[in-house]
Amino acid sequence: MSAPRCDGAAVLSPPGVRIDEVLAAEALSLRPSRLPDHAAENRALIALAEAMAGSLEDVLPTLVSLLLELCRADSAGVSVLEVEDGREVFRWVALAGAFAHHIGGTMPRRPSPCGAVLDCNAALLFSFSPPARHFAAGAAMDPAIVEALTVPFHAGGAPIGTVWVVAHSDERKFDAEDARLVSSLSRFAATAVHALAQAREARRASEALRESEGRHRFLAELAAATQPLVDPGEVMAVTARLLAEHLGVDRCAYAEVEDERVFVITGDHTRGVRSIVGRWPVADFGPEVVRLMLANEPYVLDDVDADPRAGGDLAAYRATEIQAVICVPLHKSGRFTAAMAVHQKVPRRWTPDEVGLVRLVVGRCWEAIERARAARGVRERDERLDYAVRLSGLGFWYCDLPFDELIWDDQVKEHFWLPPDARVTIGTFYERLHPDDREPTRRAIEASIRERIPYDMDYRTVDPATGAFKWVRALGGTAYASDGTPRRFDGVTVDVTARKLDEERVARLLELEREQGRLLKQVADAALTIHASGSLGSVLQGITEEARRIIGARLAVTRLNAGVDESQAVNPVATSGKYDGWRGPAVPSAEDGVYAVVCRTNRPVRLTRVELGVPPAWLTQVGLTRVELGQPYLTQVEPPPSPTQVELPPTQVEPPSPPLTQVELPPMRGWLVAPFIGRSGENLGLIHLSDKHDGDFTESDEAILVQLAHIASVAIENARLYDQLRDQDRRKDEFLATLAHELRNPLAPIRTGLEILKVAGSADQARKILDMMDRQIGHMARMIDDLLDVSRITRGKVELRKERIDLRAVLNSALETSRPLIEAAAHELAVRLPPASLLLDADPTRLAQVFANLLNNAAKYTPAGGSIRLAAQRDGAAVVVRVADNGVGIPADMLSNVFDMFTQVGRSIDRAQGGLGIGLTLVKRLVELHGGSIHAESDGAGRGSTFTIRLPLAAAEEAAPRPSSAGPAHGAPPAALRVLVVDDSVDGAESLALLLRLSGHETRAVHTGPDALTATRELGADVVFLDIGLPGMNGYDVARRLRAEPDLTGLFLVALTGWGTEEDRRQAREAGFDHHLTKPVDAAEVKRLVARVAAARRQGG
Repeated sequence: MSAPRCDGAAVLSPPGVRIDEVLAAEALSLRPSRLPDHAAENRALIALAEAMAGSLEDVLPTLVSLLLELCRADSAGVSVLEVEDGREVFRWVALAGAFAHHIGGTMPRRPSPCGAVLDCNAALLFSFSPPARHFAAGAAMDPAIVEALTVPFHAGGAPIGTVWVVAHSDERKFDAEDARLVSSLSRFAATAVHALAQAREARRASEALRESEGRHRFLAELAAATQPLVDPGEVMAVTARLLAEHLGVDRCAYAEVEDERVFVITGDHTRGVRSIVGRWPVADFGPEVVRLMLANEPYVLDDVDADPRAGGDLAAYRATEIQAVICVPLHKSGRFTAAMAVHQKVPRRWTPDEVGLVRLVVGRCWEAIERARAARGVRERDERLDYAVRLSGLGFWYCDLPFDELIWDDQVKEHFWLPPDARVTIGTFYERLHPDDREPTRRAIEASIRERIPYDMDYRTVDPATGAFKWVRALGGTAYASDGTPRRFDGVTVDVTARKLDEERVARLLELEREQGRLLKQVADAALTIHASGSLGSVLQGITEEARRIIGARLAVTRLNAGVDESQAVNPVATSGKYDGWRGPAVPSAEDGVYAVVCRTNRPVRLTRVELGVPPAWLTQVGLTRVELGQPYLTQVEPPPSPTQVELPPTQVEPPSPPLTQVELPPMRGWLVAPFIGRSGENLGLIHLSDKHDGDFTESDEAILVQLAHIASVAIENARLYDQLRDQDRRKDEFLATLAHELRNPLAPIRTGLEILKVAGSADQARKILDMMDRQIGHMARMIDDLLDVSRITRGKVELRKERIDLRAVLNSALETSRPLIEAAAHELAVRLPPASLLLDADPTRLAQVFANLLNNAAKYTPAGGSIRLAAQRDGAAVVVRVADNGVGIPADMLSNVFDMFTQVGRSIDRAQGGLGIGLTLVKRLVELHGGSIHAESDGAGRGSTFTIRLPLAAAEEAAPRPSSAGPAHGAPPAALRVLVVDDSVDGAESLALLLRLSGHETRAVHTGPDALTATRELGADVVFLDIGLPGMNGYDVARRLRAEPDLTGLFLVALTGWGTEEDRRQAREAGFDHHLTKPVDAAEVKRLVARVAAARRQGG
């Protein structure tokens, strides 16, 4: 044989010695070679085969023993390349002969003969005579190496080490036949070792599978035992018993968790320990338990006394007789919901499998309990995956060349679907191969023989009776005569069907994962598109287009349902193909058919083309009947494709479709409908897809559409909220603009009046101007009072001062207030009141404010010369009051908002009647505080409006109201009083003092708290009007100081402030004030108050 060429410079060797100097490859071709001993070689192969049938560990020792004998070597061995401490070494894993005592030893890869062989990947002969030429690592070997024949050792096509034979004296010289024998047996052993390793790996997997069967068997028994149970307690008891018996523990308990803090145990299974049914705070078992339970991690202790995680206080463990524990939490929706625990009263070392089993069981127990509680009546069964793996052993085959009869063992025949007694020829071999694999296999065999390369081929064998096939892997090689003629072709086969199927399955899963990733990205992109839409219409159009595109349908329709006026309903449509000419609006009503099911149940509906062709099919699917639905669903369907035929009743047969128009819906093929569901669970509408491009809609399509519908539901509600916020913002802007306008309106005539007063020529002119200014100031005061009233009512700060009153008196008071405005506009006023008293328990001031507001609105928003009607009548235990006019009316789209804050109807520049848009809000809140209700009616703009108030009547047995005698005394004129006015507003104080001085009283004005104390004593004041918001010493402090003076016991104190809530009045009373006035004060009220004090003084002498 020709000597392999190897670059000696490329292989590191001892200093001064090159591999070329110890390489004796030419000797193999020059030395006479002995004749092959095929009988001995066959015996060696049989011995190797027998070793393979025994144990993988026996193969290499058998190989080196055979080589020692066949090559008449002094030592033989197998060196395997490993990495040790970061460097490559050869480990002697099998030795025979003089070197046998070196088993397990190592030698560096470089410099070494084995390293050179691997680098060259060829058989090499090394000569080390004299010994001084040895490489450094081999120089110390005992006995010394004189000659070494080394070949590469391959496994799975890759070199993993070397096989070598050694002579320790000059008497033994290796030849080409030795090299062939070492190479042949090494290849055979390497091929078998690789195949046996695969078989051992398969057996290991089988053993692991068998080890898990116990768990699967238990879980199946648990599922079978709990499936029929409908009582949660029984589910828990059976689960605890089975788990306790399976694990052999003293106690098993299932606990529900209350507020993530308390174990609630309603039943347990025990063996030799007491029951722990009851409530147990989680923290009683230590902080580590709390941490792990909230983190959804198991708590495992082998010995409570030896594990510091149990905490210092072991009272809870002693009380429950726990010495070893597994406690596994269960989280649902992100919360600690339940737990399963197993206990041992003595220490026990738990295994990971036991912990994992408890985790599995707690989840299944929770599911079974929840199913029982819900009484769903659906029994779920855990399906076990039945693993039946038939492990294939190695099959050996021997073929003399040229091919004729083949020698196969029974295992190979089984791989080829042949009986054990079958005679096999090369023709049989190719006949049993899959047609697609015959030619590739033929070429591989021929190449292996021709090119002297290993034969390694995967092919399919086919059962001619059934057409079934197996995947078989064949490994082999060719034996050659000394002249190079191929003589034998031998090898092994192994069934690799399971591996091939696994590879195909993995490929399918990878493809499915890629497809799911693509769909998830599309859904994510769709979510961004939908949420980026601003208006409700844009959101709906976005979900319609995206759903049709992602799922691949020709038609998509969305529909809003609850809370949307039918005239304003939005029905976006997305189409392609035959639907391009259709744009609605002929879609089924939400009251009919599938739409009704989806909107009523908030569940998706998916119908195939066949189911859509037979209307009752989907009724059965959802468990409803036509009577329950009220109407049959849309029958405009397309017959299913051939060869399936569905025969419809005569009433269901579809007439030929006419040409498509803008409002016709073409026949549909398949439906997929999903609901829009609001945050509180109400139905918002639905999205409907029809006519999928490829086949029927699938479960995956349904899941994607449900997810898109959920995204759209959030976007729909957000769009509505956005519209509401935008509308509120618009109202706010209008309110602020109106407020500015309404404040400027009275200020303008007041300023003008002041200018007129400066130049007024007569008292009459001045009086008219003063009357006008008084009206405008009154208007501003009422407007501010309305704002304050709305604020107080909204914050719940208004307290009604109820008394028994007659409704007629309240209405007369309101008429008296509003009559000037009505008469100024020349309106006709019709009043119809009942003759008998209608008694109410009400605040007369507030109720008069309600009716006056309605009458004022009627006067302002009715063109001059209009008609206003006020009517009251009894209706059972209530009274109904209506205020109607023939004014500007209320548009239909404003009726539902007319009582909202800042809402104004019929605003225009040429008919600006004033008002802030809060009057009706105030009216509604005051009516509701009285236990009543109010609603508005109008036939539209320009058609007038009617406001109807319903109030409860007072109980009949209570006494009728008496006319109030409150009011200023008539008779003698009031006596002059000494009055002090205290206000940090100089103009305010001086003007009020001047008013009282003109009324005949002695007055004085000061502007600070200390000045007030001094002036009260100096003036000897009878009455003090005292501002609350004074700088430094406020009005409350001044009042308390004055009340502390013993010689000022008869002083009458009046609080003067801009704050008028009940809380403000209470503080004033507690500080010592006799009366409370809210700015701006009414001059008439001030005069009446002072007159009342003067009259009291006169009567008291």
